Amino acid sequence: MTTNRILRGFTSSDVKFVSIVEVEVEPNKPERPFKQTVTVKGYKGRRFSSSQIARLMEFRDFLAGGPERDFRLGLLRAECHVGLARAHPAGGVVAADDHYREAIAAYEALLPSGGVNQLLTSRQRFVAIRAALAHVGRGDALFRRSFRFTTGERAEIASVYAAATGLLSRLGVTGPDADPIVEYATQQRDKVEAGQNFLGYRDSYVPDNGPAVLADLAKSRIDAAIRAAGQFEHFKTSAEQLVDELAGLTQDQLERELGVEIATVSKANAGERVRGAEIAIERVQTKLDNLGEELLAGLAEAVFGTISFKKGSGVGLEGQASGPGVISSLVQYGGAKEDLQNQIEAAESALRVAQGDVEIADLELRLAASRVAFARDQIQAKTLGEFNADRFFAVANAYEDMTRHHLERACELLYLYERAIAFRRLKSLTTFQAAVADDDVLIAPGGLEETWLQLNEEAKANGKGQSAFPLPSWSLRSRYPLEFARFLQTREIDFVISIYELEKLLHGTFNVRIQRVGVEVIGLLSPQGFVGTLTHRGVTLVRDRDATLAPPSSRLAPTAEELQAAVIELENGQTDRVVVQGIVPMVLGEDRLTISSEPVGPDPGDPEGFELLPIENYGLTGAWRLSIPDVDLRGVVDVRLKFVVSLPESDAVLDSHVLGLIDAYEADLADDQALDEILAVSLRQRFPDAFSALETGTASVPLGDVDFPDDVVDLRVKAVVAQAVDPDGAGVAGIDLQISRVEGGVELVRITGPEGFTEDLTAGVPELPGPDRPAPTGTWRLQLQDLSQFALLGDLTLFVVYTFGRSGR
Repeated sequence: MTTNRILRGFTSSDVKFVSIVEVEVEPNKPERPFKQTVTVKGYKGRRFSSSQIARLMEFRDFLAGGPERDFRLGLLRAECHVGLARAHPAGGVVAADDHYREAIAAYEALLPSGGVNQLLTSRQRFVAIRAALAHVGRGDALFRRSFRFTTGERAEIASVYAAATGLLSRLGVTGPDADPIVEYATQQRDKVEAGQNFLGYRDSYVPDNGPAVLADLAKSRIDAAIRAAGQFEHFKTSAEQLVDELAGLTQDQLERELGVEIATVSKANAGERVRGAEIAIERVQTKLDNLGEELLAGLAEAVFGTISFKKGSGVGLEGQASGPGVISSLVQYGGAKEDLQNQIEAAESALRVAQGDVEIADLELRLAASRVAFARDQIQAKTLGEFNADRFFAVANAYEDMTRHHLERACELLYLYERAIAFRRLKSLTTFQAAVADDDVLIAPGGLEETWLQLNEEAKANGKGQSAFPLPSWSLRSRYPLEFARFLQTREIDFVISIYELEKLLHGTFNVRIQRVGVEVIGLLSPQGFVGTLTHRGVTLVRDRDATLAPPSSRLAPTAEELQAAVIELENGQTDRVVVQGIVPMVLGEDRLTISSEPVGPDPGDPEGFELLPIENYGLTGAWRLSIPDVDLRGVVDVRLKFVVSLPESDAVLDSHVLGLIDAYEADLADDQALDEILAVSLRQRFPDAFSALETGTASVPLGDVDFPDDVVDLRVKAVVAQAVDPDGAGVAGIDLQISRVEGGVELVRITGPEGFTEDLTAGVPELPGPDRPAPTGTWRLQLQDLSQFALLGDLTLFVVYTFGRSGR
């Protein structure tokens, strides 16, 4: 049956047609066909559009079976699997993944399987969107199941997100409902491939806050989630109770409406009885009236029926009446009248009873109507009133959303709490697992509290027992003379604290962390003081005792290749901890400490405290930058860093082993002429006569063994740099200078740059060719090519970079 044929059935015009019927004309004779014209009246009811008829056809197909039924059942099946996957099934992530797989298969069975960018119906487009969301939901479920994944697991999760974007791309589905899905799936896939967890962190991440702060924040969020979950349950239960009450009221209303119908029928029946009694009275009264007429007629017949007439007698009439006939008529009349009067009395009594029943039925009807109205008011109050079920459900949904928001934040804070503890302990820690995909906080919020308590136990042994130890002042001038000279000109200095420098100072300790750091500026400064920043670039190396001793490490520090591979592994999120040669590299965020001219030293602080200040808990090693802008630093003679570190008790076995590693490291550097130092010589301060001699063109600067450390041997010149400054300490550019060593081996002609240096320090200092480098001892000659330039000079500093070896090795 087609839609057009159905539409013809609802035509409003009369339809005439000829019908052939068989008619029996004569008894026992064959029937003969006759034509008759039949008229079918047009449809005068509600009009139906072709789309409504089409929907009717679809519904018919749905009931009878066919493509429409298959489509709808397939879509329903897919939606049910998605709902089951999101409902935290008993099987956890595995069961959820199975449901998502079933949903995706059901969705894709409803989609075309052909080429790219096919023309889709609106329903197919809807299915494509739902299928992509199912892929994303499955990806999220897999991504949330843990914080740590193998390479294969990450590839699987990334492929699920890629399937979501690939499906929409293949079918050409775009627009405001599809684009956010593509954007989100791409973002999640990038996080997976970058080695991050679903929170967007790697396990190597170090939070800015200390464990105690994060513990308090996490606990407050857990408490908030539990409170919101309780409110959700309260309002949901209240809403469900209202729904049950509403169902009861609806049933009560139906029963009361039935009572109204019964009362209406009872009233109608009583009215009928009233009318019946009235009719009965009327009929009996009529009989009673007719009885008198019948009596008169009977008497007349009895009297006149015996009268005879005689002619010619001279008398008008003669007759004789029958006595017994008259008496009989009177007796019959009396009895009948009494019976009829009795019937009238009985009918009137029935009438009064019926009228009473009408009044009672009317009262019952009014009472039933009142009950119905009351029930209707109750239903309306619970449906449309201020505290109706819909509003309770809306509030419950809001609390559910609030609970999940608090849950997400609590999970993030618990994870950061764990990372902060692991960072301080320098140990791998995986206490908090991403179990929220299995245990919904709405069902079991206590699970997060248990995790919080476990982390508290871990925090008690997180290294708080390490001692606070102030290090000797770290002089930037003596340790980085060339960089410090440039700092006075640029107000910025980049420097590196190496594992070699640290362990030369603290060779029996491990897990050394910065607790506090202060900056002391020595020299003349402007009266208004200064404000600057000390920045740690974030990559630091910390020694692990156990990893250094078992198995024994063979090098003091990792090679550049080993360190690079370790950093890549950390950045990829493959692990939260890598150990190379007993050293744990940590890739932290760049951290900055604001300094000023007010305090000159660090506050040792509370060694029991957890609150992290800037750079606190970082290792000392790594790249640093000190910046003091907008201040004239030419009167500064030194800047000293004052570190207070947290470290455990020194270990004798570790001390012996690390000292051996230092010796081997220095020997290797010496063999490669890589173990070096810088000697800075100010002519005005150290050799004032030589500086004055520059006015005539040449200054001679003698350097002897006294200018170098006692425990070094085999000194060789690696590079030479000079700096010219004016009387105010500002670098002088354009000074044409010749630098040479009288004994030979060095002959340089240079012109100073903008900061007064003979070399561009940003490009690196050129080294003298080896291996026949001269010793730094001897007489150094400095010559001005233009004698008039002496008037520009306030000082001339010679920086000699030299390599050395250790004596006795």
